[in-house]
Amino acid sequence: MKNSIDEFQELVNCRSHWSRFSKDKKVSEELLTQICQVTQRAPTSFNSQPYKIILVRSKQAKEALAGAMLNDSNSARVMDSDVTAVFCADLQVVDNIPKIQALFREAGHAPEDYIKKMIPMGLTVQSMGFSGLRSYVAKIIAPVLLKIISLIRTAPSYNSPKTWAFRQLGFVTDHFVLAATAAGLGSAIMEGFASQKVSKELAIPSKYKPFCLVSIGYKDESVEGRPKSLKFPMGEVFSQDTFSSPYQPRS
Repeated sequence: MKNSIDEFQELVNCRSHWSRFSKDKKVSEELLTQICQVTQRAPTSFNSQPYKIILVRSKQAKEALAGAMLNDSNSARVMDSDVTAVFCADLQVVDNIPKIQALFREAGHAPEDYIKKMIPMGLTVQSMGFSGLRSYVAKIIAPVLLKIISLIRTAPSYNSPKTWAFRQLGFVTDHFVLAATAAGLGSAIMEGFASQKVSKELAIPSKYKPFCLVSIGYKDESVEGRPKSLKFPMGEVFSQDTFSSPYQPRS
């Protein structure tokens, strides 16, 4: 009998990059909604959810997005797949602090002092996601200020708003891809696109920056997917206690 980790490992191992999709079989609204629900369960710092995901499905939107790809193969995936999700990072998450605090209050599991003080302070320092003139001032002052503070006490390193928001979206994208895989769909993750053109074609506000694209759909079974990719030896990837001490599983 398999336990949950075995089943999850099997799911992860069966996923591969899929280039060809069925043009006849469409993803139902019910299934797509379920995939979106799973995706939203991805963890983000302070439950800030600094992202917007655009689901491109219409012929007109596909053609516009395909024109922003850097190569013909990516354009073909956008056109042939049923859905292409465009993951956009919110670079001004500080503006959303009241909404985030409201979620914590509604959930009812965090002390009010944490909601009023720690969430604003944590998101402000970690994300630096200001809007307007404050965003330009922060880029200049924040790295210097954090460096000075670190001489006195432990302080976080400076992250640009883009770096911080992209980090959060990594978790979200992984949830989307694995949810699609669990639903029996193929997926193709793409980063070969012109970011500014994607933003223009999909009318994305300037506070958001495209992170990556994921095309999903039912597989064209007449074409084989890529074989399981090879990975570096575990000892080269995982360390134990210190960076230079390779992790060696106990037998």
